Amino acid sequence: MESRGARKDAVATQVIVGGFDQNVTAKELVKYLEDTVGLIRRCRLKTSWTPPDSYPDFEVTRFDTIQIVDEYKKVEPHDFVHFASFEAATSAYELSLHDGLFLNNKPLKVSLGPESSFQKNQRRRTTTPFELPDARLEIGNLITPEEFLVGWRGPSSGVDFFVDPFDSMCRFCFTRKTAFSFKGLSSYAMYRTADDDIEVSVPSDLLDDEDPWIRTTDFTASGAVGRCTTCRVSVPPRHGLKLKKAMDYLREQRVQELSPRRSLRI
Repeated sequence: MESRGARKDAVATQVIVGGFDQNVTAKELVKYLEDTVGLIRRCRLKTSWTPPDSYPDFEVTRFDTIQIVDEYKKVEPHDFVHFASFEAATSAYELSLHDGLFLNNKPLKVSLGPESSFQKNQRRRTTTPFELPDARLEIGNLITPEEFLVGWRGPSSGVDFFVDPFDSMCRFCFTRKTAFSFKGLSSYAMYRTADDDIEVSVPSDLLDDEDPWIRTTDFTASGAVGRCTTCRVSVPPRHGLKLKKAMDYLREQRVQELSPRRSLRI
């Protein structure tokens, strides 16, 4: 017989909500769902996505000098909702199956997020990533221990590097406002995930939302992410202690460490 604790680990606390109008805000949605279903920790409402065939151009720093377009296919508005309990998430899902959720006379559609999100978010509260701000990122191939061939170079500022013991992953967060250029055109589209409409009811350090674009898109025009094997990360000297702790963790995970005898040739 399945224990109560095991059931908690198998039920999602994150849901994805759709079916509402473009003009609905995260705050409106939170108020309705909390009145109808239960307490919400975070609500991230998305009405935009990265335009197809567009890539970030980090050389653009002045946005008043470029032509900006907004005529591209938009994603249907949807919302990543983190409920405070798995019971509330399940209730929202079951209500939507029977047309029990209506906002502005429109039925809301709810799908359950990834399984085990309850257990993961409980663990996240006690597991803090090593954060190294203002890093430099280059993607390429290490030809020899002393020679690195660059396929793509990131911006000179606005990149944070995370080494996360929670799920044994490294992440790069581009924090700067960035223009996306279309291949073969001089026009630019403005897009930034941080501009999503976010409402936080209960302050807590939750996992990133399960947004498929984050894991399936090569954001380099040259295809460097798909064809290269090495990331070169440069960290400012002032983060020496944080870097040491991050490197100690990576060594514990048996990540291979190379110490070139000479300066790396780029």
